[in-house]
Amino acid sequence: LNGGYEVRKALAADPRTHPSVLSLLASAYLDEAELRDGEYSSLLSALVVNSALSPQVLESLASECDSLELESLLTNPSIPSDRIRSAANCDSQSLRAAAARNPATPADVLFQLSHDPSPEVRAAAAGNPSIPTGLLVEDRWLPWAGLSALSGGLICDSEPKVRDAVAANPRAPRWLLEALADKK
Repeated sequence: LNGGYEVRKALAADPRTHPSVLSLLASAYLDEAELRDGEYSSLLSALVVNSALSPQVLESLASECDSLELESLLTNPSIPSDRIRSAANCDSQSLRAAAARNPATPADVLFQLSHDPSPEVRAAAAGNPSIPTGLLVEDRWLPWAGLSALSGGLICDSEPKVRDAVAANPRAPRWLLEALADKK
């Protein structure tokens, strides 16, 4: 690829960039050690969040990521699910939260993360637009049930930030939002 740093970074960050060009940028980054130093190091940060990047290329870049870049990589919906599963089981709260925010996170992993000891991770799971509604509020509760009748799901979490994330989630049932509004 021709072009300096600014051209490469602009291409890496643009979701309209063809996947083959992104693959070339990733290969150049991985093959040319001098690109990993200085200003070119932010090329990796731009690449890992690009939704047009193939899962195979994302996986090859993952080994080059530091923890902050890995957090960014985990928000990319193209990341392989085994990488998400691995992050969901790691010791790092920030990596578990990043995995919980990814809309491509499998439902069973979201279930696990919705029960995480960290309120930040539970809030990230509660805000995920792909979370099954049953994790936000238990399905057996009916619309006419008052909020006090709810005993399960993330809406009943002891942390306000988790409940706020449920309320902000587009998957939250309308009746639940109405019940929350009535209780405020």
